[in-house]
Amino acid sequence: MSHNKFLSGLFQSILGNAIGSRINKSFRKADNHFQQTINQTLASKGEVSSKKYAESLLENIESMSEQNLKALFDHIADNMEIDSSALSKTAADFSENGTPENLTKVRLATDSMRLELFRRLGSANQGIIKLVQLREQLLRLIKQTPKYKKIDVDLCYLFREWFNKGFLVLQPVNWSTAANILEKIIQYEAVHEIKSWRELRERLDPADRRCFAFFHPVMEDEPLIFVEVALTKGIPSKIDDVLGIDREAINPNMCDSAVFYSISNCQRGLLGISFGNFLIKSVVQNLQTEFKNIQNFVTLSPLPDFRKWAKSKQENSSVIERVTDAPSSSVLKSMLRNYFLKSERKDKKPNDPVARFHLGNGASLHQINVNADTSNKGITESFGLMVNYKYSLSDVEHNHESYQNENKVIMSRGVRRWLGG
Repeated sequence: MSHNKFLSGLFQSILGNAIGSRINKSFRKADNHFQQTINQTLASKGEVSSKKYAESLLENIESMSEQNLKALFDHIADNMEIDSSALSKTAADFSENGTPENLTKVRLATDSMRLELFRRLGSANQGIIKLVQLREQLLRLIKQTPKYKKIDVDLCYLFREWFNKGFLVLQPVNWSTAANILEKIIQYEAVHEIKSWRELRERLDPADRRCFAFFHPVMEDEPLIFVEVALTKGIPSKIDDVLGIDREAINPNMCDSAVFYSISNCQRGLLGISFGNFLIKSVVQNLQTEFKNIQNFVTLSPLPDFRKWAKSKQENSSVIERVTDAPSSSVLKSMLRNYFLKSERKDKKPNDPVARFHLGNGASLHQINVNADTSNKGITESFGLMVNYKYSLSDVEHNHESYQNENKVIMSRGVRRWLGG
């Protein structure tokens, strides 16, 4: 039995899914009978019968029309709340007598019926995977129906438990990895499109390239997040220096830098469940063990919202276009200074989402690169700009604290000088 298979079995046991059974076809219900199946799932005391009802409900949900899916979400949002009177009573009992028994009652009373339903569904065969897919549907509808946010709160609460870092497994992805996983790397790549198997091979097979992904024991064939790494001499300032398909590979023992040039989340249903911070730290530890000569851990990151932000400032369109024509102009520097240092968000974090991610992990803004990505996507999104964020291991903790507590954007002297700030 493989390590992952063992973990998968262990995890399912933790969720109360140790007994394998096939779905009894008689439990299947039509779309408009889902309320009965929900009630049966929650009322069932036996593990086998509860699992059968849960699997029946999940199968039913998978085949639902959008109209019936909305009816399901309406029912879950409207009729499966916390019992407020029970909560008030248990809270009063605990206030008068703070025994462990009363504490347990308080905690149970704070769980909504939704939470208990999702726990039972999660313990079914492929239940967690199907709940992740269900949340993807939920996120699609939530803007139209704000009350669905209550459902999302409960799902996120469980996902943070089920997908905590203790259950995640870091695996290298290379040209020998199973084809079904490689296909998903192509499918989920979100930063620099992989257009062919040849391009994928150029990212995975050379000696100076690495790729790592996080997997979960119950989603063995589904990467959660992956990072592509280039081992280089010096810190690259252009994406073509990393992805040039006819480039010559470098002996990794001659490299001094590890460049995280693409980080892709794979499961939209896990949006907001953070893996990136732990992923980068785990990969850094892995690379440090393999290569003692690596001194710099940096990114080569896009500014995906910069052009959109610039246009929202209602700048004259000819001025915007001059940014592309003259990328070192004072106009560009002024815009970047505002973009990075003058937050327009309620939380006062940087405007740029990639900056928020890396600065929040303790990186610093090391270098801004012009004409770094001259592809159509690069020009359209960010005038061709890219950024190196640097992870100086001795400074990561201090940088993280400064960012979290003071919203401070830590940057190199070179960036500060270039911006004129």
